[in-house]
Amino acid sequence: MDQSKDPGALGTVKFPILWSVVLSIVVIILTIIFHLHKDWRDTMTFGIAAGALAAGALAAYYVGRSLAQTINQRSETINEQKIARSFEFLRRWNDPALAQIKANFRELIECGKAHMADHVEQLIAQDKGKSTAVVEVLNFFEELAIAVHTGVADNDTLFRGFHGPLSEYHATLQPWIKQHRSSKKRPTMWIETEKLVEKWNQ
Repeated sequence: MDQSKDPGALGTVKFPILWSVVLSIVVIILTIIFHLHKDWRDTMTFGIAAGALAAGALAAYYVGRSLAQTINQRSETINEQKIARSFEFLRRWNDPALAQIKANFRELIECGKAHMADHVEQLIAQDKGKSTAVVEVLNFFEELAIAVHTGVADNDTLFRGFHGPLSEYHATLQPWIKQHRSSKKRPTMWIETEKLVEKWNQ
């Protein structure tokens, strides 16, 4: 059974087995020669030092290559996870369980007077379904905006799926949103959504 990899880990550096065996044999041979031929020792000492330097360079090369591959794989994994989270927002938005809330919300948006803050306030005061719909939809988009701004979800994927409706909804309800912030004394209510709309509309 495969075990999932930690995307935060840099991975394991691997060296070719053949080179490890060859280097081991060379070390053994040089040790024997060094012991049997005393007059070669100065030359061999220099050669061994040069060989160690070359081996270090070779090891550094394989370490660098392995880490580069691991970093690329980690980057691809993170991007895939961000896209998957973005599609989860799309799945939630299209969930049949949200159909009634979306219908109530669309009815309010399309009434022709949703750009009038007082009219929206009156509607949601009289109709609990519309009140719930406005809060649920705006909270959904606020969560989405936070996911984009924190890098948890993929901006491009969500832009393609939500740019049109989000821009329409926010533009229509902006007067009411400002009034609602003032009345509740919460100036940052749904502020992440506002920032995302401004970013997407640039």
